Formats: sequence, C-alpha cells, structure tokens
Amino acid sequence: MTFKNGSPQTHSSAISGTGVVNMSGVGTLTMSAANTYTGVTTVTAGVLRLNNAAALPGGIDATVGTGESGLTFNGGVIGLTTTSGDFQRVVGTGAGQVQWTATTGTGGFTAFGGDRLVNLGGASAMQTWNTAAGSFGSAGLILGSVDSDSKVTFQNPIDLNGAVRAVTVYDGSAAVDAELSGILSGAAASGLNKLGNGTLVLSADNTSNGSIEPVPEPSPLGRGQGCGKK
Repeated sequence: MTFKNGSPQTHSSAISGTGVVNMSGVGTLTMSAANTYTGVTTVTAGVLRLNNAAALPGGIDATVGTGESGLTFNGGVIGLTTTSGDFQRVVGTGAGQVQWTATTGTGGFTAFGGDRLVNLGGASAMQTWNTAAGSFGSAGLILGSVDSDSKVTFQNPIDLNGAVRAVTVYDGSAAVDAELSGILSGAAASGLNKLGNGTLVLSADNTSNGSIEPVPEPSPLGRGQGCGKK
C-alpha cells in the first residue's frame, strides 16, 4: 500500500496482511488505528504521524515481539505523539527495527502534542554514523517538521565517524524544534552541518574535532510547505 498525499490526511482503518506500506507523499499522513501488517514500512517523504501505540505494528519500543514490521527511512520522518510514546527501536534490518537506506537515505523524527524522546535501543548506546545498509544516519538525520508543535530530543551519543554529517532541522511552532543531548564525537575530519531554519540545541559536552556549521535551507516537510524562519 502506497500513500501519496500532498496535504494532511488521516488513515483510520487498520492495515493487516503481509504487504508493505510506503509513505511517499510530501504531506502529513496520520495513522490512528492499531495495524498488524508484517511488511516493511518505508517513509520516503513527508511525515508519518503515529496516533496509536501500534500504528507501526508492534510499537516503537526496543523490544521485538511477534508480528512486528521493519521501518526504513528514505527521505521522510516519523511523527511521535503522546499516544505513540517515545521512539526506542534498535537500528537494524529486521522486524521491529529501524534503518536508514544505504548511501542516500535521510530520515528522522518530529513531535506533536508534547515533547518526545528518541533513544535508539533504549539504553543511550553510541550510534556510529555510517552509509552502509541497516546503519544509522546514512545521508542525513532529519529532526522536526513545519507542522510540528513540540521539541524532539535525540538522546544517543553519535560518533560522526570521520566525515561532516548533515542534520536538517525544520521550523515548527515550538521555541526549540530539536535537541541533540548525546555527546558528538569523531576523528579530525568529523563535523556537523546543520541545515534548515529550525532551532537546534546541542546540550552535551561534545568532543568532535571538526566544525559545526549552520546553513539555512528552506525545504518542505509536512503539509507540503517550506520552513519559516524564527
């Protein structure tokens, strides 16, 4: 099943079976039912907002149970809410896990109705930025969306792994759109390139030897609109 919405839409019916779900529209799609399909969920564009704890089959906690589906980022973001809870899936290619597509994949998280946390694996384990299949980060991490109203905090420490990595932060209505609370580290060539007009807070005592460069880049994500400047 493929969703190609260019404006906000809600899918309230449960999805079951063995097929895959692909979110490819630039708008925000809200899933409000408890789904049980077992195919991979791929977020290629826009925002997939989770208004049910089992909108992604099996939930978004770190425990992998039966009947769960894998999640792949390929350009879009997951919208976290009070009903979905915080995101704790482990990075990997299996069921109940999350991955960024190899080399070109971007993706990440945004928050609605209250601040939300992202802690991959649930134990604040170091995430090494890589471009291999099934790894974290790939072509870029995305935080926030133009229709978000709350802050999303990424808690894991990040090893930038010897390169300048892109983090895009979109400008929603919250005073602070995103926070990286884990330590950023890496070799001499490591660095962070902050894209987008959203507000990003770095709250750890970072040890990366590279530079951190802010670059405004108005691009649409959520509602099909560009991000505004605070």
